[in-house]
Amino acid sequence: MKKLDQYILKTLIETFLFGVVIFGSVLLASDAFLDVVRQISNFGIPFKLAILIVALRLPGIIVYTLPMALLVSVILTYNRLNNNLEIIALRSFGISLYRLIVPAITIGIMTAFITLALNEVIVPKANYQARNIMLWAITQKNLPKKNENFVFKELGNDNSLRRLFYVKKHKKNVLTDVIVIDQTQEKTTKIIQAKEVLNKPEEWEFHNGRVYTVSNDGDVTNTSSFQTISLKDPVKVDIERKDPRSKELNFFELARVIKEEKETSGIIPATLEIKWYEKISMPVTCILVVLAGMPLALSPPRSRFNRGLGFSVIVIFGFYMLRALCMSLGEFNLLTPLLAAWLPNIIILLLGLYLLHKKNYC
Repeated sequence: MKKLDQYILKTLIETFLFGVVIFGSVLLASDAFLDVVRQISNFGIPFKLAILIVALRLPGIIVYTLPMALLVSVILTYNRLNNNLEIIALRSFGISLYRLIVPAITIGIMTAFITLALNEVIVPKANYQARNIMLWAITQKNLPKKNENFVFKELGNDNSLRRLFYVKKHKKNVLTDVIVIDQTQEKTTKIIQAKEVLNKPEEWEFHNGRVYTVSNDGDVTNTSSFQTISLKDPVKVDIERKDPRSKELNFFELARVIKEEKETSGIIPATLEIKWYEKISMPVTCILVVLAGMPLALSPPRSRFNRGLGFSVIVIFGFYMLRALCMSLGEFNLLTPLLAAWLPNIIILLLGLYLLHKKNYC
């Protein structure tokens, strides 16, 4: 039995790695890479930074490919064993399907731990760095190439002037002696003077300055000094700004945020809660797809329908459509967050146990 387990495991691992590469490449090309290409064309992000952003998004993509690759691996491996009549030969010696699925369950458990480790340790930090690099690259692109005594402007959607900036000196992320003429508010103009400004990815942080509020008539209506103030989006940035916390926090950090949201506002965003439950449900999926994949692979040997790669893709498509539907229903509060994250797993568990029991006694 050890040799049999080694034989099945070897085939499973080879097919599994092949699936990770294929599905990872497809998702990378359709999601992360196209988004980066759009940012390059719109904002001129340097190619080296674009490649770095793609590389940082890769762990998150791999997490979603692992269940896909594992399901394909199980279906292709056991389908080949079935077509070669090896399953029938082994069962004739009294070996049940429950015993034959042990190698697949083993690799499923290993994959679950890999998924959990990636989701908790690597993916949140990688997503955080990728977003910061993207925002930093875009904001840096909007700054003139000069290092001293330059002016630049921020325009609105209708090309009207929103803010005018004067910078005496710019070195790395620090700007000195900055004057901002802010016309974003109606009927008034704000003039901000600051000795030093820190250029951060999502904001500019002004230190040691004054703010003058001037009416349209030219009268100074208010004057105040400050130690530190922040200006969000000091340059126009066209980038998705959805709540990034679900992708940049691990299980315990997300739990803390959910608790804080509940204490402060009494309302927990459904997306955050769904992603929190998904931190555990996603690794478990890697084990459950094995239960469904193995019996699905066992078509009658003389059947005209070969349950190979094409069948695997159909099954994967169906599962992820179900998962996307449950997530959407959860976000619209038609399902509880717990049920939205776990319902696909519950369905595939029941389906897998039913098929496995039926195939074992047929």
